[in-house]
Amino acid sequence: MAFRLIETERALSKVLIVEDDDLYFEALQRHFKRQGSHVFHAMSLKAATNALADNSFDMVVIDPGMPDFGCNKEDASARMLVLDTIIGNSPTSVHVVITGRFTSAEADESRKRGARGYLAKSRLNAPMLASLFDQIAHSEFVVHSGNIVAGKVSEDNPNLSLSEEECLRWVEQRPAGMKRNDLFDLMARHFGFKNPTIAEQKYKRARQKVIAARRESLVGSAKGRVGEARRD
Repeated sequence: MAFRLIETERALSKVLIVEDDDLYFEALQRHFKRQGSHVFHAMSLKAATNALADNSFDMVVIDPGMPDFGCNKEDASARMLVLDTIIGNSPTSVHVVITGRFTSAEADESRKRGARGYLAKSRLNAPMLASLFDQIAHSEFVVHSGNIVAGKVSEDNPNLSLSEEECLRWVEQRPAGMKRNDLFDLMARHFGFKNPTIAEQKYKRARQKVIAARRESLVGSAKGRVGEARRD
């Protein structure tokens, strides 16, 4: 079913994705293309403003951490400037913020600026994306913290971001005989990472989360058994 905007009930046809991580862009692009939308990509604030000057978009998906600001790109002032600039240049679009640095304060600021959604990248897989964008089409404002899941976190599926899930899967499915360094080089080229070290770092971070989730699960189970023993 095509994504529809509740204000006009018209099919979503043109989407601008402002995202400097190719992996997330590809996931979002797949989602919108399945809805029949035309997808445009901007990897910087400058590229986004250029695209907005030449086109009118039904939706703009924004990662506010843009490389235009260098090492200051994650500063709150820089992130809000990104939102203000993009929203100001596309007043008729629906705006959705997607971020790897979820905070309740930034979610509230995004809402005040007119965004319709604020989505953490953690657990933002294909089914979750479809569900969230459906909610955005029928709600004033939607927040996805990345921590709400059905049941407890399993040992094999902790709170991983999309890129971490993909990197972990690639390493787990490494062909026999392929060296890990060769795999990380292949991952970097496939996902558009600047170098193989970034692919390795993403994998290690994902693996650490798996180990931490398993440890937390074991500790929780042990505490539960102790509590039951005391009641007995």
